[in-house]
Amino acid sequence: MISSEYSKNLSGIVSGKCYYIQSVATLKVFDIENESKDDRAKLIQNDFIPLKTSQQYKLDYHETDKAWTLEAQHSSKVIDVPNSSNTEHVQIIQYTRHNRANQKWLIEPATKGQIGGDFVITSVSSQLVLGVSGKSIVSGTAIEQVKENTMDVYQKFRLLPI
Repeated sequence: MISSEYSKNLSGIVSGKCYYIQSVATLKVFDIENESKDDRAKLIQNDFIPLKTSQQYKLDYHETDKAWTLEAQHSSKVIDVPNSSNTEHVQIIQYTRHNRANQKWLIEPATKGQIGGDFVITSVSSQLVLGVSGKSIVSGTAIEQVKENTMDVYQKFRLLPI
């Protein structure tokens, strides 16, 4: 694992800036199901729709944790591992910010030594990475947490600045 400090300083990610988070495998972007503003609304992949705020995420770096929060712009809620689960294949949700470890993420280059490009997003609480459920290319498919497989492109994402 590459350190978060490396990720913060050399990855090109800017704290406080908004991004689309795109799957390398499917080219679809993170979205909140049905544009819901509710706690526990599901994080899914969807076709990119310009200016759709449920697909826009503000990334904030937390120096004390060396980790990031991902805030959905339409709801001001953050991406969350429900109940701090350590179980694989748990669907990721949005939830009101409480700043515990299940809402914090390491965003690290998918290739060691890489600057920018593709990233792996790891939960601070579970140490599992985000991935597209079932390696599906279908819109509406869940984003879930899984064990890292460095060869799996369904676990790699691009951050596209807005």
